[in-house]
Amino acid sequence: MEILRAKCEDLQAENGILIRKNQLLMSQINQMREAEEQIRKNHQNLESLKPIYQVLKEKFPHDDIKTILAKFDRLQTMCLDYSKRIDELEVEKQALNDEKNEIKKEVKQKEFLIKEEEMKRNKIIEAYRSQIETKELDATENNYYKENYKALFNKVINIFMKWSQGINVFDGKNLLGIKPDLKDPLEMLDVMEKMIRISTSKDLQEYLKKIMVSANLLLRKFFPGSVNDRFDPDKIYEKITKYIESLHSELRKYNPRFGMTRE
Repeated sequence: MEILRAKCEDLQAENGILIRKNQLLMSQINQMREAEEQIRKNHQNLESLKPIYQVLKEKFPHDDIKTILAKFDRLQTMCLDYSKRIDELEVEKQALNDEKNEIKKEVKQKEFLIKEEEMKRNKIIEAYRSQIETKELDATENNYYKENYKALFNKVINIFMKWSQGINVFDGKNLLGIKPDLKDPLEMLDVMEKMIRISTSKDLQEYLKKIMVSANLLLRKFFPGSVNDRFDPDKIYEKITKYIESLHSELRKYNPRFGMTRE
């Protein structure tokens, strides 16, 4: 019995070892199945990549897969660099656009200021032109009046000379005791007015009448015995002259210096 018991125990022990081995094998089988499934998936992936690989081989017939992948890595790196550079250029572009917009604003402001200055300059030019035109009109008008004044002045001189030569109311060249300025036509006209007033028949008669009355009064006062000579101016003048000379002689007796010319 003990031997049987011992064999049973050995069998149980071996059975336990077998169970453990079986479990281990089952675990290995599961792992192998999983590995097989992964391989199958990888194979499917590889099969899907096969057309791409064929295209790559056609594009790069002298390169192996590592070289092609290395090129793709470099290409990816370049793409990343280019993408980064594109982002940088976009930033620079935006900065340039902002600067361009600012410059446009400054240009518009300067254009506005230039137009405003141009308008002011045009106003000044128009005002200056208006002044020039006004001055030209004034100069033309002044020349017109100047020429007319010259013509009128010459006419006044001519008329004055004719009247001076034609009207001899008094003896002597100094007519009426007035010497008009030949450069002043107004004075010449004043003298002509007096000459005309005296030379007219009515005024001349009045003027001569006053002289005759004064002469008669002097004659009655100083020469009462010669009243009949009142119509003879030469005799009256001669008597007055002699009387004045006699008075001078009497005065010299009392004052020898009377009548002497003062230096």
